[in-house]
Amino acid sequence: MGKLFLIWRLFPKIKISINKNQSLLSFLRTFYHLLLIIASLVLLLVTYFLASYIFNPNVYDTPLISRAEKVVWPQSSVLINILPTAVPISTKRLDQDSKPTFFPQRQSSQIQKSSSQSRAIISASQTSRFPLTFGVYYDDFPNTVYINQKQTTLHQDLIATAIMFPPIYQWHSYPFSPQVKRYFSQLNFNKFTGPYSAKYCLGNNCLVQKRKTLYYNQQVLNLPEIIKSADISAISISALQKRWLVGFTLRQGQNYQGVVFFFDGHKFTKINTPTPVLSSYFGLWGFGGEENDFLMIYGAYQGIAYRVQEKKLTNISRFFAIRAMNGGFQAQVIRVASQPQPTWYVYSLTLNRPQFFKLWQNDSPQILGEIFFPKIFNGGQQTLAFKLLSADSQNIRLLSQMTNSNSQLDRIFIDQGFNNIHQGILLTTPISNQMLHYRIKIQKIYQVQLKLDAVSKNQVQWLFSSNTQDWQSLIGRQYTTFNKLATPYYLKVIFPAETNRFYSPYLDSMLFSYYWRRV
Repeated sequence: MGKLFLIWRLFPKIKISINKNQSLLSFLRTFYHLLLIIASLVLLLVTYFLASYIFNPNVYDTPLISRAEKVVWPQSSVLINILPTAVPISTKRLDQDSKPTFFPQRQSSQIQKSSSQSRAIISASQTSRFPLTFGVYYDDFPNTVYINQKQTTLHQDLIATAIMFPPIYQWHSYPFSPQVKRYFSQLNFNKFTGPYSAKYCLGNNCLVQKRKTLYYNQQVLNLPEIIKSADISAISISALQKRWLVGFTLRQGQNYQGVVFFFDGHKFTKINTPTPVLSSYFGLWGFGGEENDFLMIYGAYQGIAYRVQEKKLTNISRFFAIRAMNGGFQAQVIRVASQPQPTWYVYSLTLNRPQFFKLWQNDSPQILGEIFFPKIFNGGQQTLAFKLLSADSQNIRLLSQMTNSNSQLDRIFIDQGFNNIHQGILLTTPISNQMLHYRIKIQKIYQVQLKLDAVSKNQVQWLFSSNTQDWQSLIGRQYTTFNKLATPYYLKVIFPAETNRFYSPYLDSMLFSYYWRRV
């Protein structure tokens, strides 16, 4: 009776008054309100049990990992100590060597790395009842916070956000011949937002762009049918050995679509990408390579790129992330076939947005790494262009012309590969729980992951130490007992020496996760 009275007080507008003279309509209305009351009570009970599960999971004997794994530090690699929100793992499950039900995996690489994407997280909590706690160290190298720069001999590229051998190159003045000067004078540099003009000739046949109109041998060229009705934001053109490439940037509401065609002097042939090239950002198409092996790059704030080999397209957008794209530019690509596998150089045809970097393959059919050369810029360049001069197994020579508002410099860039004749070392700074007033010991390793290029995975060492003197390998130690002190600890990565000067492992990130307890 008391519960019925409470319901009556909570819902004063509902009056249950069924009698012999009550109409069917009144009865149905009253029954409807009763169902609402019952549904509300069920919802309250479900909410109560869910809240109990989330905030006190051990009541149900279900292990939950620390909420610290969801913390994202916005600007750099940091070590975070969370007290006391971490929920320890049941020792019963760990003693059985069963894998935990949760692993804090990094999100898809399609969410490209930027200055805000780096985490080095460790949870810290302790209770006498559940002594084991989950911890994580993770770094994708956007800065030097956790790098011991004095003892590290490897190169950290802050634009690629990756680790590799140090590059070796020369950059100095070089006298140009009249023919080379004429080549650079014919390059087409445009502002990113237009207007756009360009001209590319194959033999006596020339394709010319003036704003959003194309001319072939001085005659207006009809655009492909699927383009005529589209909202064209920009057109970009280039040439291979036998055919031209034409890229269209189409406006679609608040977004953009990129479409590319071959043009052989007679007809357009669409290049079909595995998925449509769609972006929230305006971009310009850039190209370069050989007839049967070239790159096509949608140069926006966040780039989208493909390598085209005959009819095979490989997505290489990971090398054209936000830091690489410098706000967006039209790319020009140089393919150099001096090694067993080609080397690629990318520079910008966009005024006031110079860029220059290299892609390499490590004797692999795939592009596996990239490196930038920011030291060749002095901050005042309006344009920076390159042309292949010569290449062999020891040197790749590129002629370069640099312009600013009142001068022009003719230079040469000599790429001599990497400083890889000795092994290279990456050493972290001490990784510790600065908020703890006690020492901890790692009991079990959960995951060890070096995100390396496929060719180098079995060559690189990864070591652990509590004192920088005694080192132990972490490779292959997933889901094993470890039993090492960890206040603090250090990690070391070793690249072996190489004989090919243009070879370097490419380390994109490292992750070390484990269970620890207080000692």
